[in-house]
Amino acid sequence: MSTAYYALFHALIFEASSVLAPSQPNGLREQVGRAFAHSDMKTVCTAFSHGNVTNLSGPTRTLIASPIRPELRLVALTFIDLYAARQSADYDTLATPL
Repeated sequence: MSTAYYALFHALIFEASSVLAPSQPNGLREQVGRAFAHSDMKTVCTAFSHGNVTNLSGPTRTLIASPIRPELRLVALTFIDLYAARQSADYDTLATPL
């Protein structure tokens, strides 16, 4: 689960950084990518999964085109599921491994 989570986490960062930051100067996209936080991405994905971005902060909300497409809602739901599985695997000492 952890591998799948991190693959999706980094894929979403790559896509978002490609939209949010220009390719020049060199390294800018990578710096933007480092600003993404796991818990913040979960918050945004939760809003996306419900198709409702009105609860997001103003700056984030202005970047989002509404309504959220069904395909993106599915990606958001997948992220949330993988996030929960990773949290359980990393921090729940009573969890049974898959």
